Amino acid sequence: MLRTSMAIAAVACVGSVACSEDGSLEDGAEPVGVAHQPYGEPQNGFPSWYERMIHVMVNRARSDPQADLAGCSNCAESACYSGPRNPVEWYYDHARGARFHATNLTSAQCGMLHDSPCQLVANIGSLYPGTCDGTEGCACQGGNAACSGGTTWSTRLSAFGVTGTIAENIAGMGDPKTIFYQWLWEPTSNTACSWTVQNGHRYNILNNAYRRLGVGGAGNYTVQDFSGQGTLTQKIPAAAHYPQTGTNLEMRLNWYSTTAASAAYVNVDGTCTPLSVERGSATNGTYLGNVSVPSGCHAYYFIVVDASGANTTYPTTGSFGVGCPADWSNVRPAEGSGCPNAVPCGNGVLDPGETCDPPSSCPSSCSDGNACTTDAMSGSASTCNVSCTHTPVTTCMGGNACCPAGCNANNDSDCSVSCGNGVVEAGETCDPASSCPTCNDGNACTTDSTTGSSATCNVACGYQPIVACGPSEGCCPAGCNANGDPDCSVSCGNGVVEAGETCDPPGTCPATCNDGNACTIDVLTGNASTCNAACGHTVVASCADGDGCCPAGCDATSDADCSAMCGNGTVEAGESCDPPGTCPTDCDDSNACTIDALTGSSANCNASCTQTAIVTCADGDGCCPAGCDATTDGDCSETCGNGTVERGETCDPQETCPTTCDDNDACTQDTETGSVENCNVACGHTQVVSCEAGDGCCPAGCTEASDADCAVVCGNRTIDPGETCDPPESCPTACDDGDACTNDVLTGDPAACTSECKALVVALCEAGDGCCPEGCTAQVDADCGQGSGGGEGDTGDSGDGSDDGCLCTSAGAPARPSLWPALLLAAGFFGFRRRTARQRP
Repeated sequence: MLRTSMAIAAVACVGSVACSEDGSLEDGAEPVGVAHQPYGEPQNGFPSWYERMIHVMVNRARSDPQADLAGCSNCAESACYSGPRNPVEWYYDHARGARFHATNLTSAQCGMLHDSPCQLVANIGSLYPGTCDGTEGCACQGGNAACSGGTTWSTRLSAFGVTGTIAENIAGMGDPKTIFYQWLWEPTSNTACSWTVQNGHRYNILNNAYRRLGVGGAGNYTVQDFSGQGTLTQKIPAAAHYPQTGTNLEMRLNWYSTTAASAAYVNVDGTCTPLSVERGSATNGTYLGNVSVPSGCHAYYFIVVDASGANTTYPTTGSFGVGCPADWSNVRPAEGSGCPNAVPCGNGVLDPGETCDPPSSCPSSCSDGNACTTDAMSGSASTCNVSCTHTPVTTCMGGNACCPAGCNANNDSDCSVSCGNGVVEAGETCDPASSCPTCNDGNACTTDSTTGSSATCNVACGYQPIVACGPSEGCCPAGCNANGDPDCSVSCGNGVVEAGETCDPPGTCPATCNDGNACTIDVLTGNASTCNAACGHTVVASCADGDGCCPAGCDATSDADCSAMCGNGTVEAGESCDPPGTCPTDCDDSNACTIDALTGSSANCNASCTQTAIVTCADGDGCCPAGCDATTDGDCSETCGNGTVERGETCDPQETCPTTCDDNDACTQDTETGSVENCNVACGHTQVVSCEAGDGCCPAGCTEASDADCAVVCGNRTIDPGETCDPPESCPTACDDGDACTNDVLTGDPAACTSECKALVVALCEAGDGCCPEGCTAQVDADCGQGSGGGEGDTGDSGDGSDDGCLCTSAGAPARPSLWPALLLAAGFFGFRRRTARQRP
């Protein structure tokens, strides 16, 4: 695939001089490279047909960029490439560097990279393509590619002598025209006339700063490396045919000269076909001609005649081939029909360019009778230029009757098996003969045999293992032992008890010799590790206590290990009675508080009685054991003082009984019943419900009004003395009686059930408060109506109307009591506060 995001010289300055305006370097000194062959001839296999064809397409586009960009639907900056560009010439170092990178990328399999996939060996430029083929094994330091941190692309090009203003394009492999137009027509919407990530390939191809180009196609990649080095010297920078094989061919050459070409031809097998300008001009353009040829090998070269009549050919010597074993041959067809310097074929003289004359002397077949050459004919008898080539067959493949040098019967069925060629082929076991075995494996446990011969490279050895246990031959076969084969040594652990052993394997050897019989003395001798462990068991004969044995002749009186004998009239160890008639048969002791049991038997002289005291509290057994009482055992009587509260008791022991029933609660009446002597003291506490003063209790539902023992409580929904409201949510929080002639004041606190509203009469004459107080007139208070003054409902400044809100006067004296001045002052104070509050925003 095409890589559309790649770096060029604009982003990687190299060399030792200053960068130019576009970020690249100005041209440096001409590098020292390999001397050029005559122009156009392959040099060490460079360039290939594929590489030449891409080179031709580059110069074709540079001769007329606008014509080549006409087919691009999304090349936004195409107007930037107006006018022809100079062509770029092929250069060996550039071609080497480009093909090396394509090969190295393919070998490393790291994807499409401009920087190398590894750190290259320092002298790679001199090793490739000679002793290093470009793969990572010889090109990379350490022989492996890391796919990151590799040699930079500019350093790599410098190693191949490519310096100065440089650029690089990379794509996949494919048809050369297709690959070229993937680069040239890459899409962009950016109209800037400069290199960008989107148009970088196109910018490199059409940049007039470049004069040299190397194209490398190998494996999976195609690489172009440009530079501004050198000067243009070739009139025909590149030429090629297309497609690579076929019968209908497009023949193109690039022409660049200060004078126009007067004629251009392609000479195919001695017949010249004229070419015409396809792109660009007669001084800087690409010439095209279409030629049809039959199948087979055809030699061709290009001829351009300039204005002076001089001929320029490409390649300079030899010819290219279509359908031929090699892309180039040193044989050139003669100039025959249609050629500018046609040589007369048939005059019987071998003129320059002819290989035979007359035509009848030309070979009709090129078979040399050698199966190990590929024979090819080029040219034509009609043009007296028939020539034969005989290319040695070097590929190992069956069916062509040839066994090339280096091949063998393994890789070529035409080769015979050959003893001595160093290759083990069918029917051979060794080659060369010196490598054939002598068939002695040095193993005494095999019988060695030899078949074949080293003279025929088919020596084969047989080594038959000895498996039979037999006479001495120096071998102890697997499965044999010292019992059946004298060559075998006694071996502890082989699972066979051999001479001197008592057990084998060691796991079967005894680790202890206890036979479970107390009347034997057990002894372990030998060792399991040497397979000679053994047990001995000696019978005990003496009477002795404590050895667990009663030997014959011993009894319980002489040996404590002997058992007693019932019936001998003597109570011996383990007996409780003897003879049996003396043994108990009933154990009842007439005590209800013991459990009687008979153990043993008279027959064994061990019958005996046991009386176990009853300790469990249980009803109906006639016993009241110690620690039980009437609450846990129905056989027990109630007892005051036993520390257990039983039926009819409220306390036990007596010191736990209450001595007073006062619960310190004034709202209960306390009573006491029972007595300490009977362990039945009980207290009663009756709740006080009546409202009575002096008992220290305020029962539910009582208040201070009905019971002096009750305190004032805000929130009990009763307005007690000192409260103005109850509950708190019923208390006023704001006061406004709607009368402009009063100042409303909230006093007290709703949370304490003491809030209330007070209305103070406005007495000051002041306009704008909506009130005309008594004694005010319109002259002093704009809120008063027209007239001589007076309060609301007053018709004059004197009179004695009742409840008219007017302070009336009689004979110039106030009609109100002397308290008025104080109220008037208070009203003025509150009126001032109220008016001030109204002025707040």
